[in-house]
Amino acid sequence: MKLWFVLACALFMLGSASSGPALTSNVAIRATGFSPAVDTIIVHDSVKWTNFDAVAHNCTSKANSSETWDSGSLGQGGAFTHTFDDPGSYAYQCGLNGSMQGTIVVISQSPVKAGTWGQLKQLYRGKAGWVHPERGRTVR
Repeated sequence: MKLWFVLACALFMLGSASSGPALTSNVAIRATGFSPAVDTIIVHDSVKWTNFDAVAHNCTSKANSSETWDSGSLGQGGAFTHTFDDPGSYAYQCGLNGSMQGTIVVISQSPVKAGTWGQLKQLYRGKAGWVHPERGRTVR
């Protein structure tokens, strides 16, 4: 209860105009597909795809995408990270297995006041890798 009171007070007092920390969203590559298949992030956030399957996969933007990327072949445990700098909806696929598809939706701003999460993070500096309460992603 005390923690919620501290967080509520901190949120009330904060309101800077900075954009807050960039986050990395994780997408798992498995035999059944990308998980999550649709992910929403904020401009300048990154997506990290990690292959958990025993066979090689890749992550490549679809031909009609306004932003292009290609991870190359990722063996088991291989990972690839891409940062998205423009709002939009970006479809991608495994070029080695065309049936595996996903979408990254990039929005221009957080629904939370700018700067709030970066400042709250300062309150918990001793706790490494806490999870962003609104977006469910690890903040570094």
